[in-house]
Amino acid sequence: MTSHDLPAFRELFDNLRFSGLSFTPPKDRTDQALATYFQALEPYPFHAVKQAYDTLQHGLTKWPAVSQWVQALPKHGLGMGEMGMMDWRQAKEWTEAERLFYEGDPCGCADCILANVTYLPTRYVPCLDANGDTIPMRHPNKPLPVLRGEWLHGFPLKRWYSARAEFYQKLETLKPGMKRELETTR
Repeated sequence: MTSHDLPAFRELFDNLRFSGLSFTPPKDRTDQALATYFQALEPYPFHAVKQAYDTLQHGLTKWPAVSQWVQALPKHGLGMGEMGMMDWRQAKEWTEAERLFYEGDPCGCADCILANVTYLPTRYVPCLDANGDTIPMRHPNKPLPVLRGEWLHGFPLKRWYSARAEFYQKLETLKPGMKRELETTR
C-alpha cells in the first residue's frame, strides 16, 4: 500500500471498528492503532489487504490483532511486481544498517536501560510476518528485493544476544569435524 491508499484503508478500519466487535481500540487511541495497522500492512498491495478484510469480517467476534490481519492475506498474487516499495525512511535505515554490517552503537533508550543492555551494540534484523516469514521489499536503489528490518532495542535485543550465545555454546559442544563444517558454511 502507499499513502494514497490510507483513506480507503481508514474506511476499512473504521467499518471493522464500528461493526460491533469486542475489544476494539479505544476512541482516544484510534489514530495510533490505525497507524500501527497501516504500517504493518504497508508492504502488501491494497487489493490483498481488502481481501484480508473481507475474510476477517466473516467469523470474528473480537477485534483482530495485526498478525491476524496479515495472516488473512491471500497467499497468492503477492509476487515481485506487487511487492511493497520501501518508503524513504525504511530505505535510509536499511542502507545505513548495511553500511554498519547490521550492528549499531549501544543505546541508552528507556527500553535498553530497563533490559540492562545499554552496553551492547544494537542489531538490525529482518522483520517477520505473522507466519514467521521475512518480508521482502523493493529498495529504491537496489535491483533485487531486500528484507524489511528493524533495529532491536530492550528485551528483544537481550533475547537476540541470548540466542546468539546459546548458538555458539552449542557449536562448541559439536564434534570437531562438524564444527569445522559449520564454520566453513558461514
